[in-house]
Parts: sequence; C-alpha cells; structure tokens
Amino acid sequence: MNRPNHFTVIIPCFNAEETLQTAIDSVVSQTYSHKDLIIVDGKSSDGTAAILKANEANISLIISEKDNGVYDAVNKGIKAAEGNIIYVLGADDKLASDEILEHVASHFTSDVSLVFGHIRNIHIQNKAVPEVHCSSFSAALYFRNSLHQQGCFYRTTLFQNALFNTDYKIFGDYDLHLKWFEEKISAYKLDQTIAFCEAAGLSKQVTWSLYKEELKMKRKRLSSALFLLNCLWVPLKFFRKKIFA
Repeated sequence: MNRPNHFTVIIPCFNAEETLQTAIDSVVSQTYSHKDLIIVDGKSSDGTAAILKANEANISLIISEKDNGVYDAVNKGIKAAEGNIIYVLGADDKLASDEILEHVASHFTSDVSLVFGHIRNIHIQNKAVPEVHCSSFSAALYFRNSLHQQGCFYRTTLFQNALFNTDYKIFGDYDLHLKWFEEKISAYKLDQTIAFCEAAGLSKQVTWSLYKEELKMKRKRLSSALFLLNCLWVPLKFFRKKIFA
C-alpha cells in the first residue's frame, strides 16, 4: 500500500513576534492531516520564544540557536525533516487557504519532484513588485527567479545531494531552482495562489548588492554565454526597478 504524502513545513524566523503566530496558524489549520511543523529560530531577542512556547503542542520540532542566515536555518530544518515533501514558509507569510496542502498532495504523484503555484504579495512598497507572482518552471529562470520559494513544494529527496548555499543571503533558492531546471526534474504547475507573502522584505528592496549576488550566483551556475547575457540583463533590471520604485 502506498503511504500518503507527508509534508514537513519549515518556518525559519528571527525576531518575528508580530507575524509568527499568523504563519503558525495557517499551517495548523490545514485540513490535510499528514503534516508536521519545524520552526528554526535564530535565537530571537523579542517575544518569539514565548510564541513558540505557547504553540509547542502544534510544533514537531523547535530549533533555537544562532545561524548563518535564513538558508542556514532552512537547511537545519531539512536535515531534521521526516516528511517526503518540504515546504518553506516565511515567518511573515501565511498559506492562502486551509486546503492548500490537500490540493498539493493530490498532485504529488511518484514521478513528480516539484509542485508549484503562485503567490500574492501584500504590503507592497515598491511599484516594481507585482501583486501576484505567477510562477513558471521554464527557461525564464535563466533571467529571473520565476519560482517564488513560498510557492514551491519540494520532494525531500531533491536535497539528498544539495542543500541551500549559505553563501547567498537572498538567492539560495534561485540557485537550486536553476540547478534543478538544468537537471530537468519533473514539475507540476498548480494554477492557484499558494501563499500570501510580505513584500517589504530584503529581497524586494532595490539595492545593487542584491543584484551583485544574483550575478555571483549565475557566474557559477550558468554557461558562459548565458552569464554574458545576464551581465547585460541584470543591470538593466536594476535600473528599471530603480526608476519605477
């Protein structure tokens, strides 16, 4: 008998007392029962610890220790995961409905490694940030991260030989998305909103250091020809967003 798909939801957090409860509630309220929740806290100094204490009954594992950024925190969660599907939820984000895991589970057949959908940005501060991030797993990845991490559900086996690169502060997920696209992993697009995501974070700020990291990552990940194209494209993206910010 085939076992049902089991989700491990990982929430990395640091000083997230204002939003963490909403993120937790959106996981706990899921109608799909085969799930567990791991929260990796980077030793918060606000009221986060109290929120974690109050929610202990609904959290499978709490890791509270210093980390080297969000991807280091997520990697810790992945290493401890027991589910066959990984989902990463931001501490200031929430799942779009109580049935999301139910819908995703029905499309995670044995030959699928990635199920993805759209996300809706909230509290947008930059005009260049779209209200809806319409995801795609296509050649568009060579030029932009067309997969929003909070719209992605990963088969756990994808991380057996590759975790998120902690050298990247923003583009660790983009790096792996490019890797997996090149490897032609099987993916299924779910045409619905997966999560509501806070749009005021670091990745939505228009700073050149952000785009420098994108070029650093692409230099290692792309062919020479594609990297040269991006040397032209990435600065154009930066200046366009600065103009319309």
